[in-house]
Amino acid sequence: MRLNLKPATEQLIRQKVSSGRYSSPSHVIEAALATLEQEEQLQLEPDEIRRLIAEGEASIKQHGTIDADTALRRRRQRRSAATRSSKK
Repeated sequence: MRLNLKPATEQLIRQKVSSGRYSSPSHVIEAALATLEQEEQLQLEPDEIRRLIAEGEASIKQHGTIDADTALRRRRQRRSAATRSSKK
């Protein structure tokens, strides 16, 4: 497959490869597509993602951070409570 990219896009891809994080231009494109797929699966618009990130950052400033195990446990508890209340 051949693609015609804008010069700025080609430069960005080269920069990503040069950073060492990606092994090739194909790897950069694959990572970008994976991110796009995740966004589509979440069904969040980019503005919504930015809003959620800002909300999370504000929460960190106000309340600090917690470890991943605690966060997952709390999320499961909220999800379980929401499921129980929706069945009533």
